[in-house]
Amino acid sequence: MEMIKHMLNNWSVYQQITLSLLIIFIIALLSLGVWLFSKNKKFLLFALTSMGLCILTTFLGFQLANMIFDISINYIFFLTPIIILAINIIYIGMSIGYYNSKKMQKYPNYKDLRKEFGKDSIQISIFTILLFTSFLIFIDGLAFSFLLLTAILLVLTTWINFFLVRIFFKDE
Repeated sequence: MEMIKHMLNNWSVYQQITLSLLIIFIIALLSLGVWLFSKNKKFLLFALTSMGLCILTTFLGFQLANMIFDISINYIFFLTPIIILAINIIYIGMSIGYYNSKKMQKYPNYKDLRKEFGKDSIQISIFTILLFTSFLIFIDGLAFSFLLLTAILLVLTTWINFFLVRIFFKDE
């Protein structure tokens, strides 16, 4: 709760409104894009749930880092949600691209879609771990905490998406 109090007390009204509108605009634009490219209610529900859980996971990660490890969440940590949202949007975009490539089939095979999500999750996780580890070796202090928390939340969000796919895209 300290983080919210800090944000409300130290941010201007303009910053608070701008951040809120930015998040709403991103979610609305993503929903529109998912609907236009997939025309599938399951994908739309998946994308909205994924974005909601992405935001919730990031917020909870900040809270845990602040409480358990006594990490002060300051201005540099506001890049974390942007990075996680960007990777999440790329992840959803890759899945829609795969779905559209297989859409010509009369009955889409959700088993293949789940397999593709599994492969994508593994690739994103390996890429994230290798990328962030290469930076973490050479830094310490606040930058280390920022990159480590971002990497953990990014991998966690990726695997949450993988399990969401298993829930939303069951064979019918």
